[in-house]
Parts: sequence; structure tokens; C-alpha cells
Amino acid sequence: MSNKLGLLTLDSHINNYGGLLQEYALLQILLQFGKVEIIDYDVKSELNTFSLKRDIRNFSLGKILRRLNCREKNVYKDISKIVAAREQAFDCFRNSNMVLSDKRYKYPDLYDVDYDIIVCGSDQIWNPDYNIPSFFLNFTNSAKKVVYAASIGKSTLTNRQKVIYGKLMSGLDFISVREESAKQLLGTYIQKEIEVVLDPTLLLSPFEWRKLTIKPQKSEEYIFCYFLELNKDKVAVINKLAKLHNKKIVFIPCLHNEYNSLENNIEGMPLVGIGPSEFLGLIDNSNVIITDSFHASVFSILFNKPFWVLGRKSGNYNMNTRIEMLLKIFHIEERLVDTEKILNCSIDQSNYNYNNIEEMKKLSLDFLYRSCRTSEKGVG
Repeated sequence: MSNKLGLLTLDSHINNYGGLLQEYALLQILLQFGKVEIIDYDVKSELNTFSLKRDIRNFSLGKILRRLNCREKNVYKDISKIVAAREQAFDCFRNSNMVLSDKRYKYPDLYDVDYDIIVCGSDQIWNPDYNIPSFFLNFTNSAKKVVYAASIGKSTLTNRQKVIYGKLMSGLDFISVREESAKQLLGTYIQKEIEVVLDPTLLLSPFEWRKLTIKPQKSEEYIFCYFLELNKDKVAVINKLAKLHNKKIVFIPCLHNEYNSLENNIEGMPLVGIGPSEFLGLIDNSNVIITDSFHASVFSILFNKPFWVLGRKSGNYNMNTRIEMLLKIFHIEERLVDTEKILNCSIDQSNYNYNNIEEMKKLSLDFLYRSCRTSEKGVG
């Protein structure tokens, strides 16, 4: 009898390129173990594991002022159109490629789900800034509980966070994380094996990803700039880089669905209506990618494209941990550079060493095979 699997990850309706593509990849892999559907869960209906700090930040004075500023500059309506076009592209991708549960769950409706195996992952599901208890599958005692490639997204945790994570992980049957640093952080707080596995996007081949890509209409050479955290230094250096190498800049505006005045200073072309397939196409057809994104780096490597990473922080936290782990796998740690140094880099280098990735891919698939081949709990 075929198992029924549920996949729980970041909000399946979020319009985040890396988040949705990792969800797609894991869904494809899990299909070999039985019938699979994504648990359509409204993560906003559940409180943060640690505090309300992040929810309060969503109503911060800064955000309110930025939105008022948009209205004053008469660009708010344009931003609404940009966001709507992106949402439409994402919805089109979901409808064509994803299998969601018939019901949209809110907390505590998750206690009613009925699956033989529930897999939670991947991406930053264990980042303490927006982590919720359900990402530790605490809502079921009947299903086998598997966590695949959880990422903390940070290099450190407070002692309180470590203790709470240890308690939350105690009910899991199989645990894997995406970074060695996460294993080290959590390993001393739980008497269970924690394995390090690849992000789901690295489990599919370039051929499989290219079946999804939509090629951009642009024919001239371009630099694809994709930044989750845009600042003045990044804007200045990409403008200089484009002039230095006589390339056009293309970028996706309003990534966080709000006005960012720094985008006005980018001497390039904003692209509207970009969905996951177009995002893949922009990377695969670019001359070089400049980014601070983990998943943009992943697809640059898979498509054998030249790319450089400019680091980012969230407050005092270093957000480069997962990218550093990725670059280490391919022996290209030098791709993470300071903004002032990138102008001296040769931007057309690729030819990555894929030897390590094949072994890690085998180990990652083996983890999923051992954890998902049967619904019996504790079978390893």
C-alpha cells in the first residue's frame, strides 16, 4: 500500500523564488515514495516560537513611513501593479507544477491532518526570527516525522533558543539540516542523530531545471543583479561593474513588495511579472550574476554561470553562513567578496568542481530513502 506523504514548509503562497523552487524540488523527490501533497498551511496563523518581535516589526514606524512615502510620490499604484504581476506569475507556476492539499489550514487545524509521513523542509524553517512550533511537527503523534535540510540561517543561537530547539526536536524521527554549523549548534542539545544534507534544489539536475525555464526576451548581454538586501554600496558597485564590462543590468524590483528608493539609482532595467520559471531563465541566460541570495547562487552553479556573492547581514547577524557552506562544497569560497573588491575580479569565470556534490547528493537521497520508504516510525 502506497504511503500518503504531506510536505510542510514555508508558506506555500509566499512569492519567494528560492522558497518556492526548493519546495518544488523536494516535492519531485518525494513522489517516488508515495502520494504527496503540500500541506497548504497559513503560517501567519501561528505565533513565533520565541516571541512576537518579528510580528511587531511588521508594523514598525519605518515600514509605515515608507508606504506613506510611496503614496506621496505617486508610485504606490505602480508598485501594486508590480506586485500583482509577480503574484500572477507565481500563481501560474503553482497551478502548473505544485500539488496542494484541498484544505487551507490555519492553526490549530493542523492537528486534523491525516498522513502516514510528514516531511518538513527545507529552507530557513528553523530561523528563530520567524520560526513556529509546527516546523517541528509537534501537531501529530501518528505520522512519521521527518525534517529535511532545515536551515537556521544564522551562525549563532542564544542559550535559550538552543534549549527550546532541543525540546522541540525530541519528538522527531529523522532530522537533517542544511549546514554543518546548524548540526554543531544543535547537536549537544539532543540525543539524536542530525545529518547534513543538500538543499532540495541541488537534488535535481540542470536538465530537470531547464525544463521549467522561460528564456528572457532580452538578446543583449546582461548582468543579473538579485539582492535580498539592497544598500548604497551594492548599488554603486554594480553600476560601476556594468560600465567597466559594458554590460546591461537587469533586476527584479520591489522584491519585498514595498518601495525601495535605492532601486531608482540602479542604472539598469527593472523586469516585471517575473515568476519562478522566468527567474531560472534570467540566471541561465545571463553573462554574470551578482547576488546575496543562497538560491541564486545555487542555480548559478547548476547552470555553470559566472557569479559573485556580496554578503548581507540582518542587524548584527551574519546571514552568509549557508552561502559559505555552499561555496565550500564547490571549493569556490573566493566568490564571496566585499563590495569594494569585486571590481578587481574576473567576472566571467565558472567551471566549477562538481565532484563533491555527487557524493553529497547520494547521501541526501539516502537520508530521504531511509526516512520515507515506510510509514513505520523509528525505521532507519
